[in-house]
Amino acid sequence: MRWIDHFKDAYLRSSKRHLEQNSSVLGASVAVGGSFDAIGYLENRLLKQHGLAPEHCLVDVGCGSGRLLSQLTPDDVRQYLGTDISAELLDHCRQFLKKDSWMLRQVENCEIPLDDGTADMVCMFSVITHLLHQQSYLYFKEAARVLKPGGKLIVSFLEFRHQGLWPIFDASVDSVVAGGPLDTFVDRDGLKLWAHHSSLELCTFIDGDTSHIPIDREIEFDNGIKVSSMARLGPTGQSIAIFKRRI
Repeated sequence: MRWIDHFKDAYLRSSKRHLEQNSSVLGASVAVGGSFDAIGYLENRLLKQHGLAPEHCLVDVGCGSGRLLSQLTPDDVRQYLGTDISAELLDHCRQFLKKDSWMLRQVENCEIPLDDGTADMVCMFSVITHLLHQQSYLYFKEAARVLKPGGKLIVSFLEFRHQGLWPIFDASVDSVVAGGPLDTFVDRDGLKLWAHHSSLELCTFIDGDTSHIPIDREIEFDNGIKVSSMARLGPTGQSIAIFKRRI
């Protein structure tokens, strides 16, 4: 079996197990890392903070069970495409489709089923955290292909410089050795190289332990931590990289 197929199958098994062992709502949340409402809300606010507009076409790579999609309204974006390798997770997503121009597609490889130069924004939340570096690079190239000139790619990622994430890496060792899903850390130089060779240019990096997303309501994570709307800023945990398609 190819390494790529090994980790893909591990992800599919894990997602299916979470859906089968929990209620529909809880299983769909656990399958994508938990805090379904809070993280989806923060992802939505982050995209808007960095330019998502009602007339835009948004591609949500690795949309999972619909954490971001569940927070989008018909007024947020004109066209939406969510992709994932799990048919079960996409089935859960369908309840959140609110417009005929919003679509879901199952994919087999590192592909975005969209024409060249048609997307205004591509997001990859908790996607390259579960891929081999070579797969992530292929997705960067696909994002550049489908983006309009000046369009943005927004990526969340795990990095060793964020010391608070060490427990995630440490806990992942036994899981990966036992054939579980992959947790991948990547350094910023690697991201910049993938972008450079994909007709993308870096806009900014945002540290995962820095609060940076404007919020307009209180949010609560599954661990009971609450962030007040008075704080106006919310954490994401993972670091964020923002790129744009070179003109």
